[in-house]
Amino acid sequence: MIKSYAMHKWIYAWGYDRLTEDEQRQFSRVVFELVVEAINACGKAPKDKLRLVPHVMANFMTISDARAESNGLTEGTLHELGRVGAFLTDIGRLGDGGDIERFVFNQVAEFWSRSILPRSRR
Repeated sequence: MIKSYAMHKWIYAWGYDRLTEDEQRQFSRVVFELVVEAINACGKAPKDKLRLVPHVMANFMTISDARAESNGLTEGTLHELGRVGAFLTDIGRLGDGGDIERFVFNQVAEFWSRSILPRSRR
């Protein structure tokens, strides 16, 4: 029994490019929630976990690009991104997991510097 489906990257890109920026951000958040659900529901077999890596990284690239265009990510999204980074590190994808964890660290540091430091010290 097949429990998943795949969409060709060109079809995905074609549809995504036709969305407004706000729709792209909403779509990215929903897809991220699905990726997190897939990680939580993933079996213990390494093969099952490794099948998620391309989806995790594609979604991370979309989220990190969307962040550059917007005013930032929510605390909840950053928390979940940290968990996703840890998931990748735990399955031996140290580079990918490290990239996500560094991104989260930098975003949290940026948030705190904006909210704590007086404007004259920035």
